[in-house]
Amino acid sequence: MGLTNGNEKEREAWLNANLAMMHAELAEEGIYDPSRQEELYRQARTMFLKSAELYGEEGYALNRIKQIVNAAEIDVRLKMAEEAKRHLDEAKREAERLTDPRLLCEIAHVCCELALLTGDRESIDMRVREAVKVFQETTPTDMPSRLARLEGILRRSGNREALDIIADFKKNNQPGRDVKKRTPK
Repeated sequence: MGLTNGNEKEREAWLNANLAMMHAELAEEGIYDPSRQEELYRQARTMFLKSAELYGEEGYALNRIKQIVNAAEIDVRLKMAEEAKRHLDEAKREAERLTDPRLLCEIAHVCCELALLTGDRESIDMRVREAVKVFQETTPTDMPSRLARLEGILRRSGNREALDIIADFKKNNQPGRDVKKRTPK
């Protein structure tokens, strides 16, 4: 098969990533059929990891890391905490080395989701503080939507303390200002 643009591995990596996203979207819509939802998530996870492998072989480090983060997010959906942690640690090391703010924000967000999976309030608060600190340091152009997405997840989990951390950040978000640890009332 002749390709006019790019090479076969790059194309395969791209196709795997896009198919994985479709499977993940279908899984989100399949909440009424848990066994089908789990199967779609597992397929998405496999494709994200295959895409990461292929992008890595071709030297596309940022694309590789993004696919690992996507796999970690699916790990969280599948309640595979250890796998999610392993993938997030790997992605974070690489994203910090490459100093990619967008990936660092995404990793921080998925770390919050992982903490929610464990249910440990102290860990959740710590991860939300870390995410807010990353948002503050990197000032992503899409910060309002990132904060709204994180707030939505925290609201669904009923975590008032973590929501207060976000509210404080939004209220006091000033360049150079550190995010302070809230003391319980």
